[in-house]
Amino acid sequence: MEDLVSAAHAWDHLSLIGDLKRLSGSADEREAFARLRERLDGYGFTTTLTEHDAYISLPLAAGVQVIGPITEGFYAITHSFSRSTPAGGIDLDLLDGKGAMPVDGSARGKAVLLDGLASPGGAVAARAAGAGAVIMVNPGPEIHEMIVSPVWGSPGAAELGQLPDVTVVSVNRDAGAALRARLAAGTVRVRILAASDTGWRRTPTLVAEIGSGDDFVLFSGHVDSWYYGVMDNGGANAVMVETGRVLAQHASDLKRRLRLAFWSGHSHGRYSSSTWYVDHAFADLDAHCVAHVNVDSSGAKGSVVDLNPLVMAEARRVVAEVYAAQGYAGCDGRPMSRSHDQSFWGLGATAVLGGVSTQAAGDDLTAGITAARGQRRTGGTAWWWHSPDDTFDHMDADALARDARLYVGVVARLCTDQRLPFRFEDAAHEVRHVLHGLSEFGFDLRPSLAAADALGAALAGKQPDDATQKALARLINPVLYTRAGRFGHDPALPVGLLPGLQPARALAGADPDAARFLAVDLTREQNRVVHALAQALAIL
Repeated sequence: MEDLVSAAHAWDHLSLIGDLKRLSGSADEREAFARLRERLDGYGFTTTLTEHDAYISLPLAAGVQVIGPITEGFYAITHSFSRSTPAGGIDLDLLDGKGAMPVDGSARGKAVLLDGLASPGGAVAARAAGAGAVIMVNPGPEIHEMIVSPVWGSPGAAELGQLPDVTVVSVNRDAGAALRARLAAGTVRVRILAASDTGWRRTPTLVAEIGSGDDFVLFSGHVDSWYYGVMDNGGANAVMVETGRVLAQHASDLKRRLRLAFWSGHSHGRYSSSTWYVDHAFADLDAHCVAHVNVDSSGAKGSVVDLNPLVMAEARRVVAEVYAAQGYAGCDGRPMSRSHDQSFWGLGATAVLGGVSTQAAGDDLTAGITAARGQRRTGGTAWWWHSPDDTFDHMDADALARDARLYVGVVARLCTDQRLPFRFEDAAHEVRHVLHGLSEFGFDLRPSLAAADALGAALAGKQPDDATQKALARLINPVLYTRAGRFGHDPALPVGLLPGLQPARALAGADPDAARFLAVDLTREQNRVVHALAQALAIL
């Protein structure tokens, strides 16, 4: 089906919404959703457009000013869920933390200057250090919009206390250098101003479906954007619509329905729309969703195919087969990251992709953004990402069609293969690999390793029927990827595989009492892992 992808159609889909500034809950965003719905209606999809409450934060204004004897002002932006200052700002002494938030108490009540991009982890660290504010120095001339809440989705009452309680602003590289030059000459006091509009808003979610059968493949991406967001996420929306256009021509061949889902609140609500959806459609998703495919930031100028895409272990073989069939050999997927509207891990649905392209290596600005995001790829995020420069002139029609072909190939396999093309023995091996790594820290993980070995042996060379594969995903993935389990949502913070057992790393060097406390938690989590793997073995 990938041969049916049209660069002209894909670019037309991109043009459909690329002229709209799509802040979550805004009139422009609603217009974008209406246009997408109309086009998908025209392709024969059954569409449902829903509005729901979401806790959204829209940055308004910010500034940084050095207070006398030589006053100097710097352009700055604040971020979604940053704490607003009083109208006159806050005056604080400046401290250069460089690469990390100080943990020795020196940051208390200070404005801390740090290199990198604003992040939820940085806001958590600033709060723990008692910092009065944080000034992030972005790696290039652009300043990048970010969100600093660690709460995944709209917060519940129990999560309100986790929202950031610190002001976070960002400046560009030159402003950071000027602030450091002032520090080199002596004590510096700064005035920081920041304002955000944070509160409940009505936001849209669009679901479009085609095909028949009980089960479906969920293919999703966010519509909301910073500025015009032509790459992020207009390119991804174009890939979704083009995938829908192509598969609609083969609707009678689909063994599983295709369900497209377009989210709001990704950038301004920490994945509020996808979280709302899984919370409110849990029974349907649990019973019938066989996979969640996600797309973000497609079709960028200068991009290349990412041979190390995000994909859960059981789906890596089929993704590699699709890549190879289109001339991209050597695809070696990596574990999903806590990003990309991955709100379905607790549910247990197999997660497939977050994007298929990345910037080519060699661009110093791009490399700086990639490093600041903690990415491992040699290419990475384009320098115009999350900035006013994310416009049509940074897009490439051929790259957009290339990305669409890869997604059509993957989604078509998931929707049309006689049997789901997942290999859960690979998931069992990944569990075993992680357990071996954690065993080095001193906690006895032999019960978990035995359970993983038994499951891997039972699955070797087998491809169970769809119902069994769904059941395996519901058992393995929640323990491999979450601590909160099937009905909650972990924070938007980096976490390793088998996150409930990751605290085993803290045993190294822990005093005896701390080690005993950790052992209590680890024993309980090991029981959870062993139980899930034993249940998986029992259904084979």
